[in-house]
Amino acid sequence: MSTPPRPSTPQPPASTPRPAHVRPARPEDAAAIAAVAAATFGDASPASLPPEVIQAHIDEHLNERVVAAWIADPARIVLVGGIAPDEVLGYAMLETAATPEAPVVEHLGETPAGHLSKVYVLAESRGTGLAEALVRDGVARLEALGFRHVWLGTNAQNVRANAFYERLGFEKIGARTFVVGGTRVEDDWVRLLSLG
Repeated sequence: MSTPPRPSTPQPPASTPRPAHVRPARPEDAAAIAAVAAATFGDASPASLPPEVIQAHIDEHLNERVVAAWIADPARIVLVGGIAPDEVLGYAMLETAATPEAPVVEHLGETPAGHLSKVYVLAESRGTGLAEALVRDGVARLEALGFRHVWLGTNAQNVRANAFYERLGFEKIGARTFVVGGTRVEDDWVRLLSLG
């Protein structure tokens, strides 16, 4: 004798990600950005990098004083974002005067290109659209300044980040070496986005 089917339980509708709020960083955001940097830098580092080297890099290059200098630098665009307007759950930094890596010069010659230097969001904010919102806002700001190309470097072993940048249209054009704490790290991919 077969068991009668159970009545189905109504399922809640799939949640729609709430739109991310992205804005330029203010001087008072420096501590919050440094905290996000400290919490996320290790995630983007290759597994072969010792924890003490990662921590030394954070202490020297991602502290509140350094972040405050980024925010004050007119050649940099520092953005923060969250789900609520004043949250800092992630940040991005773009540069208008960075020296391009060799693969960028090989592709563009003397044509200027903006640099997407950093994009990090806290683990609990991944998959919310925040990272994409930070990148798109930053790229739009570079485009408004007249840039038609944006380049970046990301660790070759960071599968998640590379898939993310591929999806946003950043084409892999070469490699570079990234050094943390005086230790040679595996090659980064250099990627280029060309705008309209």
